[in-house]
Amino acid sequence: MSFRISARGVPNFRYQRDNNTDGSDFEIASVLSTLYSMEPTRRGAGGAAYEYISSRGEMTELTDIMGRRRVLEALNEAVTFLAIFSGANNGSIGVSATNSGVLWNTDRFATYHFSAGNNPGPDFIRAIGPILSDTDMNDWGVLLGLTRVLNEYCDRIREPAIPYITIQLYK
Repeated sequence: MSFRISARGVPNFRYQRDNNTDGSDFEIASVLSTLYSMEPTRRGAGGAAYEYISSRGEMTELTDIMGRRRVLEALNEAVTFLAIFSGANNGSIGVSATNSGVLWNTDRFATYHFSAGNNPGPDFIRAIGPILSDTDMNDWGVLLGLTRVLNEYCDRIREPAIPYITIQLYK
């Protein structure tokens, strides 16, 4: 199954991508554990991702392991980059997730407010994790989609700015 992702951010940021592949599921607690254990180096991030994947018994091809590691690393870097903006304390990342069902839709919304914390990446995942689980979007494809959007936003936003972005996920 696939999903659509779109986003709007301040100032004048727009993003949309259809037919994104879901990928395999992940467990929020395991991803948080992996993110918290990452050292601020590529070697530390690689070790943490390897630990996550090998602890779940999902030893697959090396490319899969490296891809997942890079997704977590890039997501963490993007959220951390936005958190260091001078106006970040007034900024946020909002995520809306909608899963279209046969009888009704499941809609959820969560907001991550930047704060003076040590781990913005894991804090972001903790904030949005429940809505991803509730809407059956807790998979690697969605994390990759969020990473793409946030990295595009990071490329466009400039100081002085308040990072404010809303991301919509549709399945």
